[in-house]
Amino acid sequence: MSESRAPTAWLLTPLLAFGGTLLGVAVLFFGQTELVPALAGGYGALCGAPDCALGVGILLMAGGFLALCASMIAGIVLGVLHRHETAPRMAARRGVSACLWCLLGYAVASVLVWILV
Repeated sequence: MSESRAPTAWLLTPLLAFGGTLLGVAVLFFGQTELVPALAGGYGALCGAPDCALGVGILLMAGGFLALCASMIAGIVLGVLHRHETAPRMAARRGVSACLWCLLGYAVASVLVWILV
């Protein structure tokens, strides 16, 4: 590896963790928005957005924000712990791993919110 790339390879971890989680949370949130008419009384219901469905939308937004915060913290911690490794592939793998764990947590929390609220 070149010496110019070695110190910055760890930056891939938080970048991929946060970026992937942001994209995944957006996809999951808007996917759930499309499910609201089916879950909240059918297509003739007065409310078609998740914000109206008994506060589910607010909880989903808060969960998405927490997932983004967790992915950024996990990405930075993992990146700093392994900052001396120069392989960009391993840094990217750690970032994707943090992203997937945060998205799994958001998906599980979403299911629990829809069931409990």
